[in-house]
Amino acid sequence: MANSITLPNELQCCPKPFVVLTGLDITYNAVHKTIWDAFSNNRRPDRLQVKFACLPGDHAFPRCKTKRSSYDWYIPKGLLKTKWMTKHLNEIPALVVVFFELDWDELAWRERHLACASRVQVVRTSLQGRTTKVAVVLIQKSTPLPPGEDMVAAERAAALCSACDLSSKSLFVLPHSDHLLGYIVRLESAFVELAQTYYHSELRRVKAHKEFLNKTTHQLLFPRHQFKIAFFSEFMQDASTALKHYRQSYTHIHELRSHATNNLEVKVVGGFVNYKICSLCFLKLNAPLDAINQFQRHVEQFKYQFGNPDLMFEHCAWLSQQYLLFADLFSNAIEQGLSAIQTQHPGFYYQQAAHYATLRRQHALSLCVSIESLNYPSPDPLAAESMDFFGQRPWRQGHQRIDPPDVAMENDGILALQKQELQLDHSWIIIPLISSAVTQFKKFHCPRLKRHLTIKMAIEYYHAEDYSKVIVLLCRATPAYRESRWCSILTQLVSIIFQCSYMLADVQNYLTSSFELLSSLSQLPSAKKKLIQENMFLILCGKLPKYVTLPSEIVSQNNKVCDNVVVPPAWEDLTASLENPRTLHVEMTSLVPFVECKARFSQPEFSIDTCICMEVFIRITCPEPIQFIELSVGLNNFDYDSACIISDTPGHGALYYKSQEIRKHVFEFPVDLQDLYKSIQVKNVTLKLGSETGRYILQLNWLKTDNEIDHEESDIINEIHSNQGTVDWESIKERKSTNVVERKSRLDVQVHHSSPALTNEAFPLTFVITSEEDLAENINILITLKPDDHDDSFLQAAHLSVDCDSLVRPSKTLEMELGCLKRKEKLKRTVYIRSSVPGAATVTVQTQYNVSNLSVQSVLVAGKQLKMISCPSKSSFNICFDVVEPFSFTAHLMSMNMESISSVYLGQSFLMLASLTTHSVWPIEVQSSQHNPPVEGVFSAMSYSQNDEVSVLASEGESLVKCLALVVPDSMEKTDTAELGLYTVRWKRYGSKNCTTETSLKLPTLTIRSFPISIDANFPAYGVLRKSIKVTYNITNKSKDFKIIEAGFESVEAFMFSGPKQTKIFLSPFDSHSIKCIFIPLALGYQALPKMQIRGIYQQHKGSTELVQKENIDNFCLHCLIPTHLYIKPMLSG
Repeated sequence: MANSITLPNELQCCPKPFVVLTGLDITYNAVHKTIWDAFSNNRRPDRLQVKFACLPGDHAFPRCKTKRSSYDWYIPKGLLKTKWMTKHLNEIPALVVVFFELDWDELAWRERHLACASRVQVVRTSLQGRTTKVAVVLIQKSTPLPPGEDMVAAERAAALCSACDLSSKSLFVLPHSDHLLGYIVRLESAFVELAQTYYHSELRRVKAHKEFLNKTTHQLLFPRHQFKIAFFSEFMQDASTALKHYRQSYTHIHELRSHATNNLEVKVVGGFVNYKICSLCFLKLNAPLDAINQFQRHVEQFKYQFGNPDLMFEHCAWLSQQYLLFADLFSNAIEQGLSAIQTQHPGFYYQQAAHYATLRRQHALSLCVSIESLNYPSPDPLAAESMDFFGQRPWRQGHQRIDPPDVAMENDGILALQKQELQLDHSWIIIPLISSAVTQFKKFHCPRLKRHLTIKMAIEYYHAEDYSKVIVLLCRATPAYRESRWCSILTQLVSIIFQCSYMLADVQNYLTSSFELLSSLSQLPSAKKKLIQENMFLILCGKLPKYVTLPSEIVSQNNKVCDNVVVPPAWEDLTASLENPRTLHVEMTSLVPFVECKARFSQPEFSIDTCICMEVFIRITCPEPIQFIELSVGLNNFDYDSACIISDTPGHGALYYKSQEIRKHVFEFPVDLQDLYKSIQVKNVTLKLGSETGRYILQLNWLKTDNEIDHEESDIINEIHSNQGTVDWESIKERKSTNVVERKSRLDVQVHHSSPALTNEAFPLTFVITSEEDLAENINILITLKPDDHDDSFLQAAHLSVDCDSLVRPSKTLEMELGCLKRKEKLKRTVYIRSSVPGAATVTVQTQYNVSNLSVQSVLVAGKQLKMISCPSKSSFNICFDVVEPFSFTAHLMSMNMESISSVYLGQSFLMLASLTTHSVWPIEVQSSQHNPPVEGVFSAMSYSQNDEVSVLASEGESLVKCLALVVPDSMEKTDTAELGLYTVRWKRYGSKNCTTETSLKLPTLTIRSFPISIDANFPAYGVLRKSIKVTYNITNKSKDFKIIEAGFESVEAFMFSGPKQTKIFLSPFDSHSIKCIFIPLALGYQALPKMQIRGIYQQHKGSTELVQKENIDNFCLHCLIPTHLYIKPMLSG
C-alpha cells in the first residue's frame, strides 16, 4: 500500500529537456572529458535548465510503439502509466548530439566526412520511428574564421549537411580553445531551441488525439492526455500553459465515476495532478493563495471518498500523504522567499498530516484486530513484478469494472494489506510529521501549539518505547502547566515521566516526578500517593521499588506499560552497584513538589545594633509523615550560614513533619559591621532527606533568585508555633532581602523659617538641634540645594551661606561641624539662602553623628563577637518652600505737560514716574530708592533730592510712586535710543533685623532727537476771565548756521489774541528773538491756547543768496516745548 500512494520521484522533479551527447570518449580522451565536464559540472542557476547524458553512439533507445490510427475499439486500462514520465525524463531524448573530430582543412576529408555521416545514420537507426532531433558538433583544433570569409569551410559544411541529411541549423563547430566554456554556453542555447521544437511537436501530436476520443469508452484518456500536454509544457519551461492543462486534467479526474475498484487509482492520480498544480503555483508562478485554495478544494473533494470500508486506514494514509506533500511544497516556497503569517504556514499542514496518520493507526487497530489469527494469503496477492498504472491493485491490474474479477482474490488482497498494516509501527511515521510541525510553530512563534505537539510527540515515543526521549520532551512541556497550575494535565504528564523513569531505572527523574505526584496539585488518589511515597523511601534505602500503575488518558491507546510489568534489570544492577551513600541534588524551584518552602526576613531593614530575624516556612502535602535530617539557609554573606542550620536525628524532632503541616523555623543572628548599608539576601534554602546509612541522600534546593518580587506589605501572618497553629499558605509573602542601616538618629532637628521667601533677600533658616543621646559626637549637618528634575534654572540662581550681609563664599552645599552634644542640650544655627529668580526651593538636610560605648547582646565584627562598639547614625529630610517676587516695578515717561512720551529732544525736560507694587504677603519696608544713570551727568535731575524717607508697603497690592524730573543736556550726542540706567531700591521685610536687600531694576529706553531751535514761553499758572495775559515767546538758534524762521499763531475761540499772526525771523548763530503777545480769556476752565506754529526754517547756501526750505518742522516738538492749555478762573466780584 505504501508504494501505491507514495509520490514517485519523477513527479517531484522539475522536467528539463533531455539531451544525449554521443561520440565523446570521456574515459581515454582528455579533450572529450573537458567538453563533457563543461556541459555537466558547475551548472550555475543562471545557465539554462537542461539535462545532459553521455551515451555511446550505438545506444539502444526504447523502441517506438506502433502508432494507433483509430481509437474505436480501444478500451483504456488505467489513468496514468507508471513508466511514461520516467521514459521521457531519462530514456527518450529530445535531441541527440553527435560529436565528431573533423577540421575544415582535414587531408582525408572525404573518408572522414563519410565516417561522420555513417555515425549519424547509426543514431537515426536507433531512434527509428521517433521524432527526436539530431545535431552534429565538429570538434576542431583551430578557431574558425567568421562566416563568409572561409569559402572552403562553407562548401565542406554544405557537403557534410547533405551527407548527414541535416539542416544547416543542426551543424555546429566547437573549437577547443581557452574560451571553451563560452562556446559551450552558446551551444546549450541552440540545443534548447532544438529540444523545445521536439517537445512542441510531441505536444501537438497528443492534442491531435482528442478528436478521436469519446466520453463513453475513453473517459480515462481525457485526464491522461491533458496530463501529457501539461508535462510537455513543463519541458518547454511554459509554466502557465502547464498549469492550465493540469487543471483541465484535474477537472476530468473529478468527473470520473468513482467506485470501490478504481477509488484508489482516482485518488492517487488526482493527488499527483494536485501536487503538480500546487508546485507550479508555489515555485514557478508565485501564486501561493491559488495553491492553498486548490489544496483545500482537493481535500474537500476526496475527503469522504473512503473506498472499501475494510481499508479505511489506507484512505487516512492517503490524506496524511497529501498534507505532507503540500506542507513540503509550502516550506520550500518559504525557503525561496515566500512570506508566511502566523495563521497560515506549513506547521498546520504537518499537524494535519500527523492527525491523519494517527487516525490511520486507530483504524488499523480497529479493523485488523480480528485477523491476527489468520495466516498471510498464499500466493501473495501483492507480489507483482511491476505495475503498469499508478494506483491500481497488484492482483487486478487493468481492471476497470465495478465488480472485482475474482472475489476470493479480492479478499486475499485486502487481507494482505491489513496484515502489512499490522506490521507497521505507526509511531515512526507520526513522529517525523509532528517534529516538522513543531519546527514550523517554533519558527512562527506559536508557543502553545508547539507545546501541544511536543506532548503528542512524547506520547508517540512512549508508544515506540523510546522512554528517554519521552522524558526529555515532557520536561520541556511541563513548566508552562506548572506555572498555570493546570492540575489535570500536569498530573498526567508527570505520571508518564514517572513510568518512563521506572522503565529506564532513572533514579533522578523517578524521585523528581514522585515529588510532584505527591503534591497538593496532583489528582492521584490517596492510595496511589502512599505507594509512591513508599517507593521513594525504598529507593533511599537501596531497595527495589514496586511498580505503580498510574491512569493516564493521554496514553490510553496502545499503552505498553501494564500491571504485570517485571522490574527492569537496570534497577537490580543499580542497587547492586551502590556501596556508599550518593547525594542527589533536586532543584525544587521549577517543580510543584509535596514539600514547599518560603523564606522571609521579618523586616525590610534592620539597624546595625539589632539582630536579624529570618523565618523559613515549610509545608508538607504528602499523605504520610516524613523526616528530614537537615535544614539550612544560604545567604550572600557566608559568615551567617553557620547560624542558619538545623540538624535533626530520626524521631519526632524539629524536622519531623506530619501530612498537611505548616511549620515556621526562626533564625536570629547579629549583624557584621562590614555589612552596614548593604543588602543581605537569601540565596538558597536546602532540605536533606534520607540517612547516612541509606543508599541515597536527597538534597532539595530552593534557589531564591533576584528577579523574584519581594513583598514589602505589612505582616498578616499569625504566629505559628512548632506544634500547633494553622495559616493560609498563600498569605505568607516572601521577603528574600533586607537592608542593614545605621542606627535611627536620636537628634531632634527643628527648622524655623517664614516662607515664602522673597527674591534677592537673605532668607534665614534657623536650625535648633536637641540631643536625646547620652553623648552625640562629631555632629555634622550637611545642607544641600536639591535640583529640580525638569528645570535647573532656580538651582543656578540660588546660593547658601552663613553670612546674611555679603553671602561670603556662596555655594550649593553647606556643611556645619557642631561638635558634641549631651542629653537635652540644644544648639542653634542659622543659614541663609538667596535666589535671584522665583521658584520652588527644596533643601535637603542630612545629619550624622557617632555614638560610642554602645552595648548590644552580641555584634559580629569580621566574624568576631564584641560587646562594645562605636557606630554612626544618620537622618535626612527635606525642606520645601516657595521663592516669590517681593514687588513689581514700572516706569512711565511723561512730558512736562504730564503726557506720555517715548522720545525727547536735546535740552528738553521730562518726567519719570517710578512705581513699586508689592506682591508679598509680608510687609516690605522701602528704605530708599534712587536713579542711577548709565553715565554720570547724562540725565541730570532738576534740583531736588532723590532720597526719600522710609516707606512701608503693608499689604499685598499696595503701591509706592515716585516722580523724577529729568533733563536731556544739549551736550549729549544724538542716538536712536538711549538707556536711562537702573533704578535701585533698598528694602527689607518690615521689622526684620536681617540685612537690607538692594535690588536694581532696569529702566526703559528712550529715543533722543535733535531740533535746531529752542522755544520757551513765560505763562502764568492760571488766567482770569477777560483779563489780559502778556506772554513772551523766546526763540533761540542753537546751531552754527544762519536761520530764517517763519512763525505764526492759530486763533482759537476761547481767547482773544493780540500779536503777529505771521512773521519772519532772522537769527544769527546762537542768537535769540522774542515775540510778545496778549491773550484775553473768553471762557472758563482748562482751555487750549492759541497754537504757535513754525511753518518753516530756512538756511542760506554758500555762495548763493537764494533761500530754500532746509528742514521740516516737527510740530510735536513745539507741543512738548511750550504749554498748549491754560486754566482760566472766573473774575472775582467786587
